Amino acid sequence: MTHTDWIWIIVTISFSSTFGVFVAIKKIKQYTRPPVNTLVRSGDIELVDYIEPTHPPQVYTNLDLLESQN
Repeated sequence: MTHTDWIWIIVTISFSSTFGVFVAIKKIKQYTRPPVNTLVRSGDIELVDYIEPTHPPQVYTNLDLLESQN
């Protein structure tokens, strides 16, 4: 074998091993990562810490604009 043949063999082996490792890592990540569209529930919603509004009830009632003009 000539010197050029050895260079081509080394370049081919280097490229194929690098590309093979890249593909292997990508496939391992694909199969070990959880799917993107899954829902994870950390717990149920509880109304234990509900805080009452501080504004008076008149603020939250709907006013009829037609009656207020009379």
